[in-house]
Parts: sequence; C-alpha cells; structure tokens
Amino acid sequence: MTKSRLSIIVLIILAGISVAALSLWPKPTAPVKGALKSVSPVSDTLPSDKVADMKIDAEDSPYLGQSDAPLTLFYWFDFQCPFCRQFDEETLPILIDKYVTTGKLKIVFKNYQFIGPDSQTAGKTGLAVWETSPANYQKWHQAVFQKQDIDNGGWGGQQDLIELTQSISGIDVGKVIQLSLKNEEKYQEKIDADKAEGAKLNIKTTPSVIIGDQVIKGAQPTEVYLQVIDSLLPK
Repeated sequence: MTKSRLSIIVLIILAGISVAALSLWPKPTAPVKGALKSVSPVSDTLPSDKVADMKIDAEDSPYLGQSDAPLTLFYWFDFQCPFCRQFDEETLPILIDKYVTTGKLKIVFKNYQFIGPDSQTAGKTGLAVWETSPANYQKWHQAVFQKQDIDNGGWGGQQDLIELTQSISGIDVGKVIQLSLKNEEKYQEKIDADKAEGAKLNIKTTPSVIIGDQVIKGAQPTEVYLQVIDSLLPK
C-alpha cells in the first residue's frame, strides 16, 4: 500500500469519527422569543445584624393594602426593567388577589431607578401620581409597564407620561404636572434614598423584594413568593 493511499484511508476514518461525535453532541435549543429568565439567586436570608437594625422607610412610598397588615413586602423596581414588568404582570396580581385584598399583606413600592433618564422621570412622576390619586397609583404603575420599550428606547419622557396619565380616569393630570415641577427635587431625593437603602440591604438587581428577613432577587416563579409569604404569615 502506497503512503498516499494510507493517508487517504486514515483521513476517511478520522472524518467518520468526527461525524459520529457530532451526532452525539447536545444540540442547542433555540431561545423562545420574548421569554425572560432570571439567573439571580432565588431567595436569601438577611444577616441577623441587618435584621436587628432594619427599619425600611415606608414614608411617602406608594403602597397597596391596609397600613396595619401583619406582613409587608417591599418591592424595589425600575420602570424600564423587563424583569420588573414580568413580575408586575405575572406575579403581582396574584399576590394582590390572594393576600392584599384579604388584609394579610401590604406591598410597598420602592424606587430603584438606575437604567436611565426615562426611569428617573417615571419614578418622579409616579410619586406625583401617588400624592395626587393614591387609589389610581397601581393602575398608572401597570400602564407604564405596558408601554415599556427597550432601555431608553424613545418612549418614557415627560410628555409621554403626561399623555399616559391623561388616559387614566380619576387622576388630575394638571395637579400631577404641578407637583412634578414643584417637588422635583424632593421626589429625586426620595428616589435616591430608596436606591441607597436597597444597596445597604445588598439589593443589586431589579426586581427584588424583602419580606420579613427574606430577600427574593430577580423575577422568580410566583410559587417562590407564595411559599415565602405563607411561611411568614401569622399562623
């Protein structure tokens, strides 16, 4: 057998081995369009020293539920965060129906507006809406998320938010504008304080919630929140 023929045979054998190996290699799955997946840790417990000193500030923060509910959930969010939108659309309505309307849970909205200027504008306008019409804050909050586009993608400036506010009955848009201008510095200080408070509690991603001494990071399955809340509610 000539040297050249032997080389050809060896190449054929190697090619066959490569094809066989490729057939056994796991095939990548195509991502589902529009699907969101959080890679954050599911749940964590605050260190005992933080729990002992923890007095999360709820003053002037929008909230849902009875002020004296036995359990409080603090929710840090950014209006441009797609995972916050997922939490708002998939999980929050269930928590409201199961726990807030039955007087078991109070949900406090904490600004963590970090993605860009539109986040800051929405956060400040939201505080003006809360001050103007607390009963319609959640409706407004959801409407902003429904309008959400890509980060700083063009929708979300002051005029966009005014037009959205006009579309929600029960909110005095003139008063919202007035308060937004009058209290801009005050609202910005509140947003900065919420974010700093979250950072102090080791919150680095949105959405994040604190319930009792439990921290849930990222948009986790609804069952995670239900299990934590049920475990902390008075028996």
